[in-house]
Amino acid sequence: GLIANLVSVLILNKEKEHNLNIKAAYMHLLGDTLSSVAVILGGLAIWLFDIYIIDPVITILVGIYIIWHTWDIVKQTIDILMQSVPNGINLEEIKSNIETINGIDNMHHIHVWRLTDTQIHLEAHLNLEANIDMKQMMEIKGKAEKMLKDNFGIGHITLQTGYQCCKETQ
Repeated sequence: GLIANLVSVLILNKEKEHNLNIKAAYMHLLGDTLSSVAVILGGLAIWLFDIYIIDPVITILVGIYIIWHTWDIVKQTIDILMQSVPNGINLEEIKSNIETINGIDNMHHIHVWRLTDTQIHLEAHLNLEANIDMKQMMEIKGKAEKMLKDNFGIGHITLQTGYQCCKETQ
């Protein structure tokens, strides 16, 4: 088991930073590997030196190590499940950048969340400065979508446009 876990840890090591599921599997296998090594060392200490207290001490230390290093995975998972605004995303910065686009009066009702560890979603309302035709509206919307993708790494975007809409924002 120790060798299989160690080989698996080495295989997953390269990809663990790119995918939350792989990182969780990596940490699980690393914990198993450390536990196996700790059991072997603890057994040797008990056998050679009659140090029986080493067993619970090693158990506690391995447990603390696993909890310490998996907390980040738990936190990221909770953030995804709770649809929290992803780290590094500043809603005010998004709003102020989008509002620099000609034709946009304001951006409001902004919701940004992470669906997976790599997919960021946004939905928002764009209040346009003038009652324009569909072609102009699509051009403005396209500029906003491009800015969101290029500047903020947001890949799935839903923008609702209107003119003199949402009176509470005016």
